[in-house]
Amino acid sequence: MEYRIQLLIIDDTASREYDWRQLLDGSNFDPLLIESSREALAHLENSLTDIILIKLNLPRIDGVSFIRMFRKLNRPVPIVVFMDEPDIPQTVAAMKAGASDVILSAELPDRLPAVLKNALKISKSENEDGNTT
Repeated sequence: MEYRIQLLIIDDTASREYDWRQLLDGSNFDPLLIESSREALAHLENSLTDIILIKLNLPRIDGVSFIRMFRKLNRPVPIVVFMDEPDIPQTVAAMKAGASDVILSAELPDRLPAVLKNALKISKSENEDGNTT
């Protein structure tokens, strides 16, 4: 049986769950949708995930703040950020905080599995070299 990659999706739009499953259909990702950064941090205290996909603009704790908090846990999990509109300052802030990649929501249907796999590949290579994010 093939290993399913555990993907934690943090998105405050619960109705997107079907969209996420549809976008990932045929891939080896096993998505878990959580609606807030706060819930995700609580979940990650007791659970492991292989990769995180987070919406940039979330209420209360936004994507960049989540990344900063999560990186303090020193867990080398790649984080991909998605945003609705291009925003260079926010993209730079996310990357400086420790994001592996940023993708626009409009690109998700065509590029999501490839972006996630690339982030995992880079993270694995960095971890083998001893350079964690």
